[in-house]
Amino acid sequence: MKKAVLSVALFALLQLPITLFVSPGNDTVSQMHREVVFWLLTAFILAYVLWSEGRPLSSIGLSKPGWRDALIGLGTGGVIVAGMALLYLVILPGLQSADAASFGEVQAYPFWLRLEICVRAAVFEETLYRGFGIERLSELLRSRWAAALISLAVFTWRHLENWGWMHLIVAGFGGLMLTALYLWRRSLVATMIAHFVTDAVGFLVA
Repeated sequence: MKKAVLSVALFALLQLPITLFVSPGNDTVSQMHREVVFWLLTAFILAYVLWSEGRPLSSIGLSKPGWRDALIGLGTGGVIVAGMALLYLVILPGLQSADAASFGEVQAYPFWLRLEICVRAAVFEETLYRGFGIERLSELLRSRWAAALISLAVFTWRHLENWGWMHLIVAGFGGLMLTALYLWRRSLVATMIAHFVTDAVGFLVA
């Protein structure tokens, strides 16, 4: 129980806008610095699981994937993209104008940095929210569903920092799909692939 409390405390601590503290600015160099910090935080989470908790990475859903997980990840990513397109274009078209400024900031970065952001977001956010967050909250709360709902709520709320209130609808939908995928497959690789597909369509293709 003590380890579970410490792990959940770490999960809560990682919700602080650490990267913005380190590198506040919207220029390319500032974003590059933030990306480095994100990768360091990812490495820290994995090291914490391996050496502080003394557990394998499979305890947070990170294990060798099968071809089925890869295909399901791709398929889920496609479903999320279709759902978001429906939200933007049909159900709540006001979202498009609300998110335009934030999309513009990301689109101003060179292609290689946007690609790196998509990869990093998939790896870091899935490791923190779906793997580490759900698994360790489950141990503390004795409820996988409660853990999933809390992790989803925190994931959605964290998007407020860069995107604003309207985007929470989009982030909530994407997070819900990724959470459902993780609960079903318990595969971080599957959710990482789905997450990458979603971001790549928005930031690399659109």
